[in-house]
Amino acid sequence: MSVISAPIPSFEMEHVADLERQDDFKTVTEGSERVRKRVEFAPYASKFEYPEPQYAPPSNICGIRRKVFWAIIAFVIVLNVGTIAGLVVVVNRSKDGELFSTKGNDGSENGGDANTAGGGDGEIKVDVSAFKGLPLLPGTALSAVNWGNDTRVYYQNGDGKIIQNYCGGMSCSPAQNPIITDAKYFSPLESVGRADSNNSIHIFYLSTDNALRERILSNNSTGPTDGPLSTFNTRAHSNSHISATFSNGEIKLYYQDAASLRLQELLYTPATGWKNGSQFPPAASGSRIATAIWEDNLRLYFVNESNILVEQRWATRDGWSEGTDTGREFDPRSSLAAVPPKDPSNPIVRMYSTDAYNELFTFTLKDPVGRKGVIGNVRDMADDVTATQTSDGVVSVWFVERGGDLMRKTGNGETDMRSASVRVAASDQDPQW
Repeated sequence: MSVISAPIPSFEMEHVADLERQDDFKTVTEGSERVRKRVEFAPYASKFEYPEPQYAPPSNICGIRRKVFWAIIAFVIVLNVGTIAGLVVVVNRSKDGELFSTKGNDGSENGGDANTAGGGDGEIKVDVSAFKGLPLLPGTALSAVNWGNDTRVYYQNGDGKIIQNYCGGMSCSPAQNPIITDAKYFSPLESVGRADSNNSIHIFYLSTDNALRERILSNNSTGPTDGPLSTFNTRAHSNSHISATFSNGEIKLYYQDAASLRLQELLYTPATGWKNGSQFPPAASGSRIATAIWEDNLRLYFVNESNILVEQRWATRDGWSEGTDTGREFDPRSSLAAVPPKDPSNPIVRMYSTDAYNELFTFTLKDPVGRKGVIGNVRDMADDVTATQTSDGVVSVWFVERGGDLMRKTGNGETDMRSASVRVAASDQDPQW
């Protein structure tokens, strides 16, 4: 207890002195202590003693018991320290190439695990066990080619096998058996050919080690056979896409090089076989590639390292040259497909793509930047889109719609497009390839 001193007024001092002169209010000294004797009446004193206020600490903090509150603080501190330590380990291991490794102890791409898919070039492994048995692989690539009076469409099923679908008119039926079984999961797909020309379809894809592969379907064979590109020993970037054209007996194929990220052209004729063609500027990793060919003209589209849509032009007389400076910013994940002009005298290539709103839209390079015509919705903006156009100008666009079903829109390629779902479950009959 502390003592608080306070001055006493003069009239109070005199009253105290009178009291001290009385017998009932005397001081005595015994030993070394000075005490007061029989103080029966002392209304005032020279010192007043007050107890120091005592403040009890609050029992709660922010409505939480103190012990519980401090236990929570301690837990949060420990959690943050552990998170920071874990991030340090992750960064160090990633620098050493230990994280997201796509090579196992046996040197295989998937680390010896049949339920994972992924390749080099920084590609992350994906657990594909949940896709097993599905008729359509989520995120599958798509490819389509006109063949006589029908259209052939190619996609991967949940087991990673490539299926061929037959479409005549508005009805489509898949083959009962897969035609390609050695493609890597989420392989790019491309197909070219004409029934009235070489009477065969060439299907291009990537193997599990990212090597370019070719399968040929011909009326002269009972099933697909290996094409010469399979022995050309060409490896693409693990995120590469493929686009190809077929004209006058010559195939031109485009892919992304594994080392330089440049687009590389491959040329094929029955007389010369496969050989390297032109090389183009680097593309963004995983950029989509689209081509359109008519008469003696070819257009090549891709997204460059600055995420700008680029056009390259080829003509028989002039060879390759820079195309239109589009100035269009483009997400490399967005799908991209193109069809040639309906009127060669008005060479406007129509393209199809996807955006961050999962919209499927069409545009041309003549359209103002930002203008687009939405013709549908896709499951995911990174899902593939493919398009074909018949000789009389009927356009078919293939995509996986929001609900996960394979869809086809057919019409004039712009706003007048009719929708039809595509059955992907195995049919009872397996038509001749």
